[in-house]
Amino acid sequence: MNRRPYGALIAAVFTLLLLLFLYSVMEVLLLLFIAILFSVYLSAFTDGLLRRCGIPRPLGLGVAFLLTGVAVAGLLLLMVPPVLQQTQELLDALPAQTALWEQKLLELTARNSFLAQLFGQLGEGESYIGSAIGQIGSYFRGAVPYLINGVQFTIHFISVLVMGIYLALRPSLYREGFVQLLTPVPRELARDILADLGRTLRAWSGGQLLAMFALGLFTWAGLVLLRVPYALAFGVFT
Repeated sequence: MNRRPYGALIAAVFTLLLLLFLYSVMEVLLLLFIAILFSVYLSAFTDGLLRRCGIPRPLGLGVAFLLTGVAVAGLLLLMVPPVLQQTQELLDALPAQTALWEQKLLELTARNSFLAQLFGQLGEGESYIGSAIGQIGSYFRGAVPYLINGVQFTIHFISVLVMGIYLALRPSLYREGFVQLLTPVPRELARDILADLGRTLRAWSGGQLLAMFALGLFTWAGLVLLRVPYALAFGVFT
């Protein structure tokens, strides 16, 4: 009796089930990957402190996390004030600007019958800008999904921070825990592969930081030469 068709069918079913499982846990795997990248960054920072200062690893990790938080807070303080100021300027200029837009639309619809049919006839007390704002407001009435997404983002952000800190605190413990899931024969090969992956991710992260710094520096310099306001904030944002 030929059992190959049954074997192929069973393999196809198991492959399909594996793909469905990976699809269902894709979000968790993505969060784990981001946490691993964060832990690689923290580990590189911590290892540098350990080599230069000889402090315990928990203390070095705390210093690395604290300095990272200070740097992120400094960047936010650099970018948020210009954004708030320009937003306030936009809100102050918005009434006059909307009146100008309304006048232009009325002139266009008066000269062009196609645009008049496209925008529709206005009733008494109505305006094109007011109708557009009302339509935009209708999209934001169901604010519950946006609030739920905000809560999910907060949970994911905290999860990444916690996982990254734990992975950076004892990387060998979690590496060996993963290796123990394998059979004894390929464990040494798995250790070598994980070590290579760690070095590659660390080098990739350093390259990304270097590229980001160079891009921000050249953007800031170019905007300064063009005399664009808030050049430093735009460079940091870039």
